[in-house]
Amino acid sequence: MIQYAPLLLLLTLLTLLAARGEPPAPMAAKFVTAWGKEGEAPGEFSIPVGIAINAADEIFVTDHYNSRVQKLLITLK
Repeated sequence: MIQYAPLLLLLTLLTLLAARGEPPAPMAAKFVTAWGKEGEAPGEFSIPVGIAINAADEIFVTDHYNSRVQKLLITLK
């Protein structure tokens, strides 16, 4: 006797996948600004390894080799 359950399951999965349609196109990224350069002075980094933004939209960057966290003040025009 032929087992139809696996075939039926496969056809059902293929039908469901086909019915989903095309996934939405990804949004294009837009470059806004850049800051800093390599170094040890304020606003300079030596192996930045982390970034965080708080509720007040303040930006913090962890700087590994300089052993610090810098708070960045950003003005976007």
